[in-house]
Amino acid sequence: MTVAEGFPKANDAYVANFGDKGSLPMPPGRHVAIVTCMDARLDPAAHLGLKEGDAHVIRNAGGIASDALRSIVVSQRLLGTREIALFHHTDCGMLTFNTPQLRTIVKDAAPGDSDIAARVDNIHFHEFSNVDEAVKKDVEWLKAHPLVLKDIPITGWVYEVETGEASRLIPRGSQRVWEASSLNPWGFTVPDPTEIMKRNLTDAFTEYVDRTSTP
Repeated sequence: MTVAEGFPKANDAYVANFGDKGSLPMPPGRHVAIVTCMDARLDPAAHLGLKEGDAHVIRNAGGIASDALRSIVVSQRLLGTREIALFHHTDCGMLTFNTPQLRTIVKDAAPGDSDIAARVDNIHFHEFSNVDEAVKKDVEWLKAHPLVLKDIPITGWVYEVETGEASRLIPRGSQRVWEASSLNPWGFTVPDPTEIMKRNLTDAFTEYVDRTSTP
């Protein structure tokens, strides 16, 4: 049995409790477009307190702004959204590969197929190596793009799949707090992980060694 074969039964249950949602207007009631990743662990409606009719949720691999542009233009120009919130997340699949690697995987699955090779060579998969920096880059890209409306709020966020917490990076909002174990490779306990982020880890380690080696 395929997954899709179970959809009709689930939909019957949904229809039974559909209520008056059929009267919702087409433009989103809260006039916001959410750009986020397609990752199956993300449920934007749940973690942002949204319900049907509130927002446009635009999803793609990585929550990449440039991939979302077509939908953003439709959302703003035809359906009246006047705010963009862009989300990336921790443990994202886009951190695990690069474009040449994925192109090779696709080509190796169809050896000798020049059409597939040519098509995949024309795709850049927009992988990234740092989630926070990717958010900043995408927000700046949106602000600079001539097809995106000017003078509207554009915020950048990171969702932590480990905790469910969403932290605003741009404009600067709640500070993201990292576990000390993710910051140092030496295995010592850091009492204040937010403070250790402000210093060079080598200096922190030297300080630790000096402190613990003193009789």
